[in-house]
Amino acid sequence: MNEVFEFIINSRKAFIKLIDGLTIEQLNKIPDGFNNNIIWNFGHIVVSTQTLCYVRTGVLADASSVKYNEFYRKDTKPTYTVTEEEVAELKAIALDSIEKIKEDYLSVWQMVVFT
Repeated sequence: MNEVFEFIINSRKAFIKLIDGLTIEQLNKIPDGFNNNIIWNFGHIVVSTQTLCYVRTGVLADASSVKYNEFYRKDTKPTYTVTEEEVAELKAIALDSIEKIKEDYLSVWQMVVFT
């Protein structure tokens, strides 16, 4: 299972590398014919993973504790200009949240195996 988590972390790092080369204006621009922008798509990846792993499985009662969920969840679209600070925080959450999911998975797996 460690390979799966490493794949996800490496994918997140690749996404971050892609957006690192863009300006805040480019990240926030909604192209003609589209409903969202690059940073919304990145934020959606970040919050959706946490929602799927914790809320949909019943670990959390709702997604209110998933930071930025109200802005990037399913059926939302950009409603404000994202700042450099929020981009930096989304990047950090992108990696930290996978580490947390990995820790939680391993702790549950150990309880199942050893009890």
